[in-house]
Amino acid sequence: MDKLVDLGERLITEQFLFKRYGQQEDFGDDCCVIPLSKSKCILWTIDPCPQPMSWMLGFKDYYYFGWLLATINLSDIAAMGAKPIGLLTSLILPNDTDTKDFERLLDGVDDACSQAGTKVLGGNIKESTFISCEATAMGVANPNQVIRRRGAKANDLVVVVGDLGLFWSGVLSEKNKIKLPGDERTKVMKNVLTPRAKIKEGQQISKYTLLSSGLDNSDGIYPSVKELATRSNVDMILDFSNITWDPEVIKVSKLLNIEPTRLALGWGDWQLVGTVSENKCDNLINEMSKINTSVHIIGKVASGSGEVKIRHQKTIGRMSPIDSERFSKKSWFTQGIDSYINDLLNTPLVSE
Repeated sequence: MDKLVDLGERLITEQFLFKRYGQQEDFGDDCCVIPLSKSKCILWTIDPCPQPMSWMLGFKDYYYFGWLLATINLSDIAAMGAKPIGLLTSLILPNDTDTKDFERLLDGVDDACSQAGTKVLGGNIKESTFISCEATAMGVANPNQVIRRRGAKANDLVVVVGDLGLFWSGVLSEKNKIKLPGDERTKVMKNVLTPRAKIKEGQQISKYTLLSSGLDNSDGIYPSVKELATRSNVDMILDFSNITWDPEVIKVSKLLNIEPTRLALGWGDWQLVGTVSENKCDNLINEMSKINTSVHIIGKVASGSGEVKIRHQKTIGRMSPIDSERFSKKSWFTQGIDSYINDLLNTPLVSE
């Protein structure tokens, strides 16, 4: 009998969840959509919080745990272009948790909500022998402007809205004891410690219908783009050769003797990944510049059947699945974070 680990999250979703629930229009998107009227709908999502990368690097402050818990859920709201209206939390904690740590956890949740323009509305607390924190976020949007995972068309551009490579520059500089000057260290560590859900960005994109498809990058560039390609039945051809990298990303990549592209392929920067028609790309860049958010063009959509390809060193080929798919034998939850980092830095970008 098959085990879940023999399938992986994507096959589990296709073979079991879509089979049961796929008749719902929004099933498989970042949030479910509950219609209220022709001009208003509620968006709803739920997610647990894994052990934060900050804790793995020695920054074991419950504030960062709380902040990440809120960001994970608010990022789903942002990905569909909604305005958040509140968060419910489920906090399962050991009996011997220090009250100061508990307050830091709540401070992190509250501060992340505050910068996103929302707040905690209530929730649940329970004792256990381990830490398990979950949240559910709600938002409101115009149902005609909601950003979906499907809708990409041939000749659309593939874009990343937000930072590109700063998270892994921070992680790897810490793990490799690279001494960066204060301002540089602060910049590369901001997404490690307090990543920001792209709430304002999502609302602007939704308001002007700037993306033809999109989602939040919670798992890495390959799985994000693969999802968009599959849902729209198109191919994605990635090309990082013309990216303008942050100087900190270039510096860390040189010190580690790797391409800066490697630092951009993983999860952690909590960007929005999507597709935009060529005639709307300038509008997207202009709107995002108003809120000091960068837009990176990382590829193009082509007719196809759900493949992800990459142009690398003058070669175009199928991209290696640099991924940490849940319920797979390569998931970092199973293999550990060092295994994921090894794949991120060393797996050939073009599969043979």
